[in-house]
Amino acid sequence: MKRTLLISLMMSIILSACASTGPTPQTVYSEPPVDVTPTPQPDITPTSNTITLNDNGKTIYFLHPGDSFLLNLGTDTYDWNVNIDNQSVLSLHLGASIIRGAQGIFDAQAPGTAILTADGTPKCFNSNPPCMMPSIIFTITVVVQ
Repeated sequence: MKRTLLISLMMSIILSACASTGPTPQTVYSEPPVDVTPTPQPDITPTSNTITLNDNGKTIYFLHPGDSFLLNLGTDTYDWNVNIDNQSVLSLHLGASIIRGAQGIFDAQAPGTAILTADGTPKCFNSNPPCMMPSIIFTITVVVQ
């Protein structure tokens, strides 16, 4: 009798182990997703009056026509050729005195968007033999509101 009871007990342990399919599934409750998209912020605002090489690729927002900035990319390493795609929005302030190394003062003219690009050619490119340093392109987008 003890033997039968022992065998029955062992069989029920073995059968219960075989019937197990893993941990019991649990219901997980979570909060609905929250929109964490940050509000776009301007890269540079009119309180920043000097644009440098560190601002490459940024967007500049002006509150009003008449705001201006100094483009100071330096002249120690590169000779710069500046172009503006929409001069009715942004233009070079002609006749302004600028500091050494700066490319000019630029004025916001009217609401709209303009892209300012500056091609930088290494100064050593004109040496003999010319250097192998690559040229660079600086670009900012200017939005006048």
